[in-house]
This record gives sequence, C-alpha cells and structure tokens, in this order.
Amino acid sequence: PYVKIYLLHKGTRQAKWKSTIKKKTLVPIYNEQFQFDVTDMNISFILLEVSVMDYDRLGRNDLMGFFTLGEGANHPSGRQHWQEMVSHPRNPISRWHALGAKNTNSLRRGSSGITGSKSSGSLSSS
Repeated sequence: PYVKIYLLHKGTRQAKWKSTIKKKTLVPIYNEQFQFDVTDMNISFILLEVSVMDYDRLGRNDLMGFFTLGEGANHPSGRQHWQEMVSHPRNPISRWHALGAKNTNSLRRGSSGITGSKSSGSLSSS
C-alpha cells in the first residue's frame, strides 16, 4: 500500500504528494514527511484528502480508505486535528484517524496515523 495526499483549496486540487510503496506487508509503517506551500491560500478553505491505496502492479490501484483534515473535514477528528495544527504552528501534532469509504458515511476497517504541523505558510507531516 501507499498513501496519497491531495491539497484542496476551495474544492480544487492544488498539489499532490505520494508516499513510497510498502510491499508485502499488511501493516505498513510510513515515516515520511510532506510539505505544501499554502502562503497564497486562505487557511479556512484548505482541505487535505489523505487516501490509503492498495498497490497493484498489473491493474488498477484500489482505494482502501481515506480521511480528510481541515475545517471542512468529513469527520470531527479531522477538524480537531486541523485546528490543533493551526493553533500550534511548527509543532507536530499526531493523531490516528479511521479510514472512511469514498462517497459514503460508513467506515471501513483500518486506521492511519498522521502527524502534521503548519509552519511559515506550509504544512508538513512525518
């Protein structure tokens, strides 16, 4: 599996980040950082869409689940995590998030951890 993160501003994709692929494991551990430049964007309209994808060399990569971070996040934990990141710039804030199924309100099994911080107009995570 791998993680894909989209930075959305007012619902439009502005940037994308993709992790390395973790092969032959059902419990991948990601210790990677990402950073987006958000200096020209209103922080209230930013949403991070975090998707966990199942890697398939021969076919289509399937969505295992996703969650969002931001004021408009699809779950209260995503809104709370975002608020903590914005309130404590340059400090990593770690949280686990349940993965939801795309375009439904039901949750799939699984969770993903993400650490994020906002600093100098950028978002970073490890």
